Amino acid sequence: MEQNLWGMKLLSPVFKFRPGKLETNWVKEISTAWNVLQRSYRLSLNGDCATHISISPCGHRKWLLDDVKRITKTVLYFERAVDAIVPLDRRISVFCKSNKHREDVSLAWLFDLIDKAGSIQEVVWVMNGSPTDMKTWKNFRWNFCPLLNFGPGAIEFRQAPSSVGGVNSTAFWINFAVAFVQGALTLGNTLYGSKEEAIPKDLANLIKVGASQAGMSDASGTNLAKEIGQAEALEKVVGNRTWFTSLGKRGTALLSQKMREKKCDNYDEFEKSYLVV
Repeated sequence: MEQNLWGMKLLSPVFKFRPGKLETNWVKEISTAWNVLQRSYRLSLNGDCATHISISPCGHRKWLLDDVKRITKTVLYFERAVDAIVPLDRRISVFCKSNKHREDVSLAWLFDLIDKAGSIQEVVWVMNGSPTDMKTWKNFRWNFCPLLNFGPGAIEFRQAPSSVGGVNSTAFWINFAVAFVQGALTLGNTLYGSKEEAIPKDLANLIKVGASQAGMSDASGTNLAKEIGQAEALEKVVGNRTWFTSLGKRGTALLSQKMREKKCDNYDEFEKSYLVV
């Protein structure tokens, strides 16, 4: 609690987002929830607030290995482009770390690991690392841990910022996550030979394809892609010591924390590790 403010976590029911069906029903439910919150409470946020979207196939179908491979490769390829459309807090948060968490590796090497994987478990290890700590294993931009036997079989997008802006913000990120996954299923095996990292305009094209596949209205898909395409591309890698310390106490604390995570005693060693913020 801070200044009479209490942390709150809201869980929605499962919404069905079927191709050919307009997205009006679930938007109405979210709108009702936001009307109650905004009418009855004073809302605030900090950098740890977020919107998490979990996605599963309709019906009782589970994700297939080929589905997961397409989605994970798309996540890696577009990671920096997605970083460009979220606030800084959602790029440096320890609760949504980069899925490119391995040191000094290329996108082609990660793609090769995924292509050679013989099980969903092996793909999860590429994206979320080994489960040294079950409590923090999920804390990546995209969490694939629920695909394992002990999970509900959902893919979780954890990088979206807080939806304190209301129903439009919540709907934007739900539409984004659905369109991203649908676009990945369509285009995930066409990324070979592409450049090392995508930019927001590339992401907008993916989202436009995915929105159409998801059955969103033309207006929803076009507006979603347009807003994403207007974002400026980020520098390839940001995260040197000067940049961190420029953030003040929070940046210095984050730098120390990341060094501890990498078990590095000196900065020169840490700087060699792959870091995206």
